[in-house]
Amino acid sequence: MRLFPVVILALSLYPLTAVGSRPVLWYPLERSGTQTDIGTAPQANGTLTGSAVILSGTSPNSYSCASLDLTALPPGNNYLTSTVDVQKLDALPELTVTLWVNLRAAPADGDCLVSDMPSGFPPAGQGGWELRIVNALGGEPISTGLFSLSFEALKAMGSSNIILAGTSTTTGASNQWMFFAATYDSARVQRFYQGKTTAAVAQFGFNTIFDPDDYLRDNSAALRIGGASSEPTTDRTPPGWIDDVRIYNNALTVAQLDQIRLENMSTVNFNTVPSFFWLGDLPGRGCYNVAGGMSRDGTIVVGQSLSDVGFEPYRWINGAYTPLGLLPGNGLSGQGLAVSEDGSVVVGLASTPDTSYQGFRWVNGALSPLPDLPGGEIVSVPAGITADGTTVVGYSADGTGYEEKAVQWVNGALQQIPIPDSTESFANDISADGSVIVGSRVLASGDSEVFRLDDGQLTTLPDLPGGPVVAAAQKLSADKKVIIGRSTTGINFEIEGALWRNGLVINMGDLPGGFVYGLPQGVTRHGTLVVGAGFVAGNTSEATIWDRHHGLRRLADALPADYGLDVTYWYLQSAVGISDDGSVIVGYGNAPSGVVASWMVRLPALPAIADFDHDQDVDQDDIDLFAACATGSHVPYNPVALPSGCTMPPDLYGFIEPDLDWDGDVDPDDFAEVQRCYSGENQPPPPDCRG
Repeated sequence: MRLFPVVILALSLYPLTAVGSRPVLWYPLERSGTQTDIGTAPQANGTLTGSAVILSGTSPNSYSCASLDLTALPPGNNYLTSTVDVQKLDALPELTVTLWVNLRAAPADGDCLVSDMPSGFPPAGQGGWELRIVNALGGEPISTGLFSLSFEALKAMGSSNIILAGTSTTTGASNQWMFFAATYDSARVQRFYQGKTTAAVAQFGFNTIFDPDDYLRDNSAALRIGGASSEPTTDRTPPGWIDDVRIYNNALTVAQLDQIRLENMSTVNFNTVPSFFWLGDLPGRGCYNVAGGMSRDGTIVVGQSLSDVGFEPYRWINGAYTPLGLLPGNGLSGQGLAVSEDGSVVVGLASTPDTSYQGFRWVNGALSPLPDLPGGEIVSVPAGITADGTTVVGYSADGTGYEEKAVQWVNGALQQIPIPDSTESFANDISADGSVIVGSRVLASGDSEVFRLDDGQLTTLPDLPGGPVVAAAQKLSADKKVIIGRSTTGINFEIEGALWRNGLVINMGDLPGGFVYGLPQGVTRHGTLVVGAGFVAGNTSEATIWDRHHGLRRLADALPADYGLDVTYWYLQSAVGISDDGSVIVGYGNAPSGVVASWMVRLPALPAIADFDHDQDVDQDDIDLFAACATGSHVPYNPVALPSGCTMPPDLYGFIEPDLDWDGDVDPDDFAEVQRCYSGENQPPPPDCRG
């Protein structure tokens, strides 16, 4: 059994507002076809009617990648409908409706944005509501830039209807996106709010106080967006675009409404800590993004996004996307996997017409293939890159039976890496300075073991006990002391995450409930945190995070527990990288809307490795803590009976924090690291001591 590096290509498969509740009904309006209601159960999926379509590239910005387009010419009765009564919207005690609107032509008086009101004369006691565009207050002619909003509530009397309305002051949405909201609270007060992509939400107009009997009522009408269910055969379609429609069963505050508005902003403050947000997509292209790798400082992400030419590799730097293009004749798919420190060099993988793979190298705008070994399949897979981008390691198929061999590309030129005693070999990562390469080799016996090349000197590492000798390296830490990867642990080839340091191998485990499978993919500078993926019940992949005190956890559990970040409605499929200092994690999965999305987590940087009291400095207090645990050279400590005065408990693996090299003693080698990281009281330690 061989464990290959994991490569993601063309997978088939919103940050969340902290408003205190999930929308009762929520149409993100991101995909063609049936519009999925991702609000609370039961779902009320929507059907596009007439000439209504979902149009990519028309959303407020990169956060939302499509919208409901109602601009068909000649105009007609075009709308989105639930087709049946959405009972979860009936007789709500309170109500908030939010949506984005962009008018592309002048609306008519009475055009309807959202409607849940029955037609004709329903039975006495029924009712409903709708949000309409009406003539501006004062009777000015209606236009894209001058109109009012009207929130209308119906109370049926059996043979007659009473409609009460609250009307806003003037507003506009002329060829620009406007965020609108209408609320109705338990005191029967109705309010209007608006915001822009560049302006916060604020109330506009005045409060309308309804009579005590004017509560929201039950009905049997279907919901319509862009039409009036109260006038089913009349064209009430506003000529424009509508996006991200949400209905809540409570009256939100202006601050809560502005959080919803900000969810659609491309101008994310990437320095907010802690935070979790979607990285968007290639602008105007499509709702699909899979991160493949990141720079060591976490400022640059590379991956794959849907574009007009296919699944295109990209480079992302602080919200700005650069499409990298595709190799000529190499199918419709490519993905960035690794990037140089300054972002000028990106390497990745492209599909070929015969379904094999070919590596590529992008240098300052120029894309070229990475050559493969002669005589075999067209297979060249890059896996790691130096900080300056000059050297890339990976593997390629040769002509002696189409076996893979470890290779490196130096400024794009191919060189095979000789790995002795191997039938196949894979170079999976390289240090920033190029001095260390890690990978795996397959022996004639079929065993697979991890190797480390230090300036050409080969060292092999043990695998996890309990199964066949099968292990593979994935990444090398920035300090060049920790290797993460996978190894088998049982006769059924159970695969668990593994970490190697000082010749030892540590079992990082796997998630409970699914296949025994762990895939570490990113590690901090000193191996303090590791991120990756594993399987849970149903054998679905989940992003993971590991440290020596907690063991392996779902990232979706760790983020709220450790940092208060709510990712309840996200599916975090895999974490593909973590910055050296632990402050940035990048991965991909599914947004609440269901689209394939890449995400980023911003966290406080990890403390320095010698900051034993975790007060953001390394000073005499830390030296005193170290001294209390010191044992001397090659004198092991007993984690059950630590030296007198040593107050730092062992982790899950029996190591104590002053054992900085994880070799079972606290000696001068460890103290050398304390001295290197010493900063003095209230002074930050050197950056390379974090992680």
